[in-house]
Amino acid sequence: MEKKFDIERINVQLERCANPQKEVWSRGIIQTQMPMLVVMSADINAILKTIAVDEVVPYLDAEVFKYYENTIIYAKTLHRVRDFELFKHYLYKLIPVIDNWATVDSIAFRTEDSLLELSKTLLLDARTFARRIGVRILFKYLDDANIDNTLALVKTLKSETEYYVNMCVAWLLCDSFIKQREKTLTFLSLDNVSEFVLRKTISKCCDSFRVTAADKTLLRTLLK
Repeated sequence: MEKKFDIERINVQLERCANPQKEVWSRGIIQTQMPMLVVMSADINAILKTIAVDEVVPYLDAEVFKYYENTIIYAKTLHRVRDFELFKHYLYKLIPVIDNWATVDSIAFRTEDSLLELSKTLLLDARTFARRIGVRILFKYLDDANIDNTLALVKTLKSETEYYVNMCVAWLLCDSFIKQREKTLTFLSLDNVSEFVLRKTISKCCDSFRVTAADKTLLRTLLK
């Protein structure tokens, strides 16, 4: 008999940790339209630990998204699904629910041979946060063997207009500059990204302690 997960167990725990007085502030940052309890990260992580190994799939199968916090727990639980095809199955169950950057950024990815192909598919998705997931995956492909392919994929996003996708691209390129300075500098200098992404990338690099003062000055010269 298929095991059922008592989703209310999770929601009761979430409700006990709610901070409604911080909702306006939190909603302004997260920009979600879902009901919010405003549960601290430490409490979210404690609740995650109550989901046993044999409860992971039944929990994901329950697909209950009563609160924004449910999407965070679901996103964080995905990492525990070791079978890649099953991981994709549950990821695609989550995507239609996502309406904010924080849920996307709560998803962790295991390195799989097919992960880059998943990124390519998601980058073509009509849904904003599906494309952000596609960009987030590329953070795992900034090594010497993959950087050329990653930058080529970033180039295909030059006409992207959605803020939350472009901000993730800028974050990716900042990380890329830190890890692959020469190739990323050349890439940025060749008009491969929109002016918005270029400015945000340089801004993130200038805010980073991992970028030298000399490189910050150099990057600013790329601005028109």
